[in-house]
Amino acid sequence: MKIGSLIAAPVTVRPEETLAEVARRISERRVGSAVVVTEGRAYGIFTERDLLRAVGAGADPKQAKVADHMTPNAVTVTESWEVVDAASTMIDNRFRHLVVVDEEGQLTGILSLRNMVRALMEERKRIAAG
Repeated sequence: MKIGSLIAAPVTVRPEETLAEVARRISERRVGSAVVVTEGRAYGIFTERDLLRAVGAGADPKQAKVADHMTPNAVTVTESWEVVDAASTMIDNRFRHLVVVDEEGQLTGILSLRNMVRALMEERKRIAAG
């Protein structure tokens, strides 16, 4: 199974946005990450874990910038990746999200562990049903 059908539209943010702004946006969308973009390209990823680490270290969410707390150089994949390869990459690197780009490196979406598990469960149900 390819990941193309499992990707979602990402929340995108700029590196100069505050942690509070980004936390509000990902909370409103009920997602666990935002792709940090500059000049239309994926520059990094900011996740719930990044937010927790920053606040836990004493960062003021209303002042601290995403650029100072994001994961730079996010691992990217293309829609043609197999689910098993994406899952291995996530497990090996302790990720819950992968940034999805096209062949030119333009952002096309985000792949979450939750979406992969949901798809695999649905596939298993189809197989069991015959």
